[in-house]
Amino acid sequence: MEFNEEKAKEIVSKFNLDEKTIRVWRTRNKIPDRYADDRFQLRATLSKPAVVKHNRAVDAITSKYINLNSFAEIAAVPAHRIYDASSSAKKQVYLSEQDLHKVQVELKKLRLDIVKAFESYSPLLLKRLLKHPALAYSVIVAEKRLKDAVSAVRLDKREPDRQLWQDVKDAYMIVALKISI
Repeated sequence: MEFNEEKAKEIVSKFNLDEKTIRVWRTRNKIPDRYADDRFQLRATLSKPAVVKHNRAVDAITSKYINLNSFAEIAAVPAHRIYDASSSAKKQVYLSEQDLHKVQVELKKLRLDIVKAFESYSPLLLKRLLKHPALAYSVIVAEKRLKDAVSAVRLDKREPDRQLWQDVKDAYMIVALKISI
């Protein structure tokens, strides 16, 4: 649609967009066509309880223990949507219902993977957990000696043993608690 100052201001107001957007549209002499569609919805609106659930999920996946890009890929949610939702305190950009559901499902799976790996000693489950791409092992395991051991397991230079399982158990269980939603 061709740029029109009044229409641009109306759209910016309606969708709570940044005022700088008008300058971009003016320079391009064009307003994106999606704003002409009455069914187009830029941001989801959520009830108070849904906002709490949403914020919990976003806080969990944006914690320092989660590799956000890998998690987004596993959950099949574009990472930029998660970044937008996590960095917009003022505008309240929310994940869509479908994206939020995918994130919640993957968080629950990840939490269960952690818990299962530490219910009883299993080298296979521990190795799978230590290699999980969504977990930032270098942040989870703070001690250098343990980081080196975990790194060796991740690179298949060493098999996980019972001592390593016991040493990293507390750190990973803290992560399981932090990502509980």
